[in-house]
This record gives sequence, C-alpha cells and structure tokens, in this order.
Amino acid sequence: MTDFSAYDTTYLWIVIVAFVVAFVLAIGLGANDCANSFGTAVGSKVFTIFQACLLAAIFETLGAILLGSRVSDTIRKGLFDPLIYTGYEQVLMIGNLCALVSAALWLLVATVGKIPVSASHSIVGATLGFHLVIFGGEGIDWAVVLKIVISWFISPVLSGIISCIIFGIIKYTLLETKQQLKWGLISLPFWYFIIIFINFFAVFLGSDRVINVGIWLVPVIAGGAAIFVAIAVYLFLVPYTQSRAVANLKLEKVKEAEEATCKETNVDAAVDGRDGANGVDTGSSNPAYEHESIPVPNGNINNNNNTAVVSKGQEVDEVKIEVKDEGDFLDRPKRERIGKESAKWLVAKDSVVVTVICGPLQGLSACFAAFTHGGNDVSNAIGPLVSLYLVYIQGEISSEASTPIWILLYGGAGISAGLFLLGRRVIETVGSDLTPMTPSTGLAINIGAAITVLIASNLGIPISTTHCLVGSVCAVGFVRSRQAVDWRLFSGIFSAWIFTVPITVLLSAALMGLLQHTIPGTCTLVPLNRTADVTSSMQW
Repeated sequence: MTDFSAYDTTYLWIVIVAFVVAFVLAIGLGANDCANSFGTAVGSKVFTIFQACLLAAIFETLGAILLGSRVSDTIRKGLFDPLIYTGYEQVLMIGNLCALVSAALWLLVATVGKIPVSASHSIVGATLGFHLVIFGGEGIDWAVVLKIVISWFISPVLSGIISCIIFGIIKYTLLETKQQLKWGLISLPFWYFIIIFINFFAVFLGSDRVINVGIWLVPVIAGGAAIFVAIAVYLFLVPYTQSRAVANLKLEKVKEAEEATCKETNVDAAVDGRDGANGVDTGSSNPAYEHESIPVPNGNINNNNNTAVVSKGQEVDEVKIEVKDEGDFLDRPKRERIGKESAKWLVAKDSVVVTVICGPLQGLSACFAAFTHGGNDVSNAIGPLVSLYLVYIQGEISSEASTPIWILLYGGAGISAGLFLLGRRVIETVGSDLTPMTPSTGLAINIGAAITVLIASNLGIPISTTHCLVGSVCAVGFVRSRQAVDWRLFSGIFSAWIFTVPITVLLSAALMGLLQHTIPGTCTLVPLNRTADVTSSMQW
C-alpha cells in the first residue's frame, strides 16, 4: 500500500495519456458504431454521407450529455466493486488506462476492416482483463456480467422481432395497399406520435429531476409532446406530403413515358435491321446465330436434328442446339447469386409514395437512434476515463461520485470526429452490404433497435447497439426477401462478435502485465486476498 493524495503529480502522466487514448477510443467508436444510427438512412438514400455525419455528430453529443451517465456508471462501478482498490488507487488508474488502450486498438482494427463490432463488448472485456490480472475473479459482480452477456445474445433477437413487427404493420397498412397515398397520409400522424412518445419517454425516464418530482410525470410529458407533434403533422406536414407525393408521381409518369418511347424506337430500329441507338444498318441476319450453342433439355427440342427454330423478323433460321443431360436442368435447383447485382437485391425498392412518406420518418428515427447511441455507447469511451479521473482529483475511490458532464461532452466530441474521419466504411457495411435498404425497411429497423437500446439504457445495461441494428437489418431483410440477405457477410460479423471479448481481455491483461515490469517505482501495489486484510504485496 502506498500513500496517495488528490492531484498527486507523480501520476499526472496517467491522466494525460488516458485523456488522449479515450479520445482515440471515442474516434474508433464513432467510426464503427455510427453505422448503427445512420447506416440505414444512408443506404436508403434518405441522407448523404455528409448530412448523416453532421446530424449524427449533433445527436450523438446530445445523447452523451443527457443519457450517458447511467451506463457510464455501470461500466465504471458495476462490473466489479471499485472499493477493492482502496489504498491501491494507482493500480486502478493504470488498469483503466490499459482498458482504454485495448478497446481503442480493437475498434480501430475492426473499423479499418469494415467490420461492425460491439464497443460494449470491447470495453467490458478490456475492463475485466486488467482486473483479472490483479485480483483474479475476486470482487467481480458476476450477476452483472452475466446480465450483460445474456443481453448480447438477446438484444439482436429482441430488436429483430420488434423491427419485424413494425415492418409487418407498415407492410399491410402501406406497402401492399392499393391506395398507398391515402392510407399513408392517414397513418403519418400515428407514426410521428409513436416515434416521439417512445424516445421522449425514455429520455425523461432517465432524468433524475423528473423522477424526483414523480414517475407519473414521465408519460405525461412524453404523451403531451407526442400529441402536439401529431397534431402539427396533421395540420401542416400531411398537406405538404400529399402535394410532394403527387408531384413526384407526375414526374415518375413522365420518365416512364420517355423510357417507353425510347424502347419502342429501339425495337422498331431492330426490326428494320438498324442499330436502335445510331440508326446504322446491321443487316438482315446475325452471323452470331449460326454458331451459337444454346443448352436446352431434350424434352424441349421438336425435331430429330437437335435444332430449334428461331424467328428473326420475317426470316426463319435453324440454330444448332447443344443438348445436355436432362438432369442438369430438372434435377438440380437453380441457385441465384446473392449480391448487389442479383435480381432479388435490385427488386427491393419502395414506390414513390412510400419513399415520400417513410423517408422523413426514417430520418427522424435515425436522429433518435444517434441520440440513444450517444447515451448508451459514450460510456464505452469515457467510463474507464471517468473512473481514473475521479480517483486522481479526489485522492480516493468513491462509488458515489457522479460522472462529470464535461467528460461526457468530451466523449461525444470524439465520437463525432470518428464519424467524419472513418464513418463511411462501416456505414456501407450496415447500410447497403448486408441487405438492400429502403425507407420503409430502414424505418422499421431504426424504431425497433431504438426501442431495444433505450430500454437497456434506462436499466443501466450497456448492450450492444451494433447487435441491435445488425439483428434488425438481417431480420427485416429476411422477412422482406429471403434471398436478399448476405449471410456470408453476416457470419463474418458474427464471428467478430464472438472474438471481441477474448481479444480485448487478452490485450488488456497483457498490457497490464507488461506495465508491471516496465514502470519501476511507480507505486507499490498488491494483488489482494480479501479473505482477510492485505497479506501480500508486490513491487511495481
């Protein structure tokens, strides 16, 4: 045990390095997890990359300030009892530094590889890593750890189920109706009411000031705000949306007419033997037909010479057919290529009316998703930093100290920087590579994931927003078109999820062990045996 006092300059270097590393971690977190909030909106072309980054920076920071303290406290003092380090405050400071470095390294590596991994996984694993080196499993609240681990698996499933339910409502009330504009305008105030109520309810439920007045005030505030917005939407946004939809429908009909005219011109030119584009005579016959090999099953050939009759204008040519075994066609199921250029992928599009109605809704839900992401995941960047900083300024370990607002703002700034610097990489993975994204699917995905994350934030559980969004993306994509989900990409992402915790535990533990032998005279620390008082010591 060593003497430790507040603002001890001997350990100032730890604080300085920790602030730098925490900002780097926040950059990696913003670059990787930004796809969770705005990836779907970019994929459906509701926002451009720049617009998404700008809005995300605003709402991520607001969420960090207003919601971040609860989950930050769970990361800082929920995984293990910080009082176990009483008298050995220096080791807790250095341990949190190791956690920050380990999580930052893994997030940056994953971002460069365009893999959306869990920041919650990363920081939880890194925090456990240094603690296991010093105290083993002693002092760890395994119930909290188990609750967090279970949430990692439940969150994508729960988020996917909620998103599919929401998509089902959208599907049967809008996508598959004959009067999309009529029913879309009728449902518009309802969807705005749902989005505002859910998010306001969660925000004010996390406010201590509101709770102190009375829990009954939370639904009153949320309901009042939602009703006000719904009325405003009915009075002002519904007429504007109607006029915009009608204008876009007229524009679409004009484009369709132009395309039809162009096709007719090309067909007429082809019949006349001219190049439809350039008007050049190409001749009455095509030599390529004379040697073209067309595989067809035996049952489809109508003569004994294995030839098929091909009509070209007024002429008739015989084309030699290459006959293959009938089993190649009848016994083997056709396998379609899944990818951005496949038919199933390209056909997943919203109509003009659905795009006009769902686009702004998805944009609003994306902003709230960024808000909740800032509240839930900013703790992953600044949780260990808060723990380290409070030990330094107080000279002791306290489980009652609250998270300073300015550190939450600092973490939000780092997340915003990551959005602009590297955010594009993971946005592409979540927004367009896993499944084709449209405003209607993006709306369902964002609302479902937001509900799941907000519930967890207010319970103080640092669940993975990555798991929620990816789970919702794959679930809704599967429901809309089973053949338009890149399961190979998802399996790679899922593998990265599994390895995240072991990798960050090992990184943090290795770094902690290394510092024990490379910083001589920093402090005298002990791996405590808490069955009694301190019984052994070790020299750093």
